[in-house]
Amino acid sequence: GWQAGNFPPGKAGSPLPGVVLGNLLKAHVEVYTAIKSMPEHGGDRARVGVVKDIFQLNAANPVNPFDVYMASVVDWAFNGCVLEFFKTGKFHFNLPGTKTVTFSDARAPTSNDFVGLNYYSEYLVKCQLSLKQPFMFCHRPGGIITDMPQTIYAEGLYFAVQRIAELGVPIYITENGVADAKDDKR
Repeated sequence: GWQAGNFPPGKAGSPLPGVVLGNLLKAHVEVYTAIKSMPEHGGDRARVGVVKDIFQLNAANPVNPFDVYMASVVDWAFNGCVLEFFKTGKFHFNLPGTKTVTFSDARAPTSNDFVGLNYYSEYLVKCQLSLKQPFMFCHRPGGIITDMPQTIYAEGLYFAVQRIAELGVPIYITENGVADAKDDKR
């Protein structure tokens, strides 16, 4: 929504996705703390967690060092920096063409009683030698494309669960599925 522009607010090419993401993470920690500080209303017993979508982000060409590097940069911005924040309390967002954002909050590693996992697909990341668009997403050749359009990459759910398990809290799979209006890909 703040980078590709395909979801609200539709801000393609915005320099602000790290600012927005950072604000969301700060708000989560503040709300968690506020809820837990209200024992008279059951806040100390409330289960509070965050839901994170994990897309598998792999190099379009795994032997191309530019694709491998760019896939790791994009994966960090989409997945790694959020997980790192909840593991260590340190947030560092850096994606080419956007504002770099860094901050810390020592409360973050204890601000989830559970984590929800949304998983749908994989994106292949191809490096482009362009300052305006340094990478692009593409699909695995021969992959089955859903209505979103994303490829069906079922094994990615396993990898997403393994990765999010690093937070050390219970995991609930909150979203998973395939966009298929004709119901011919299930």
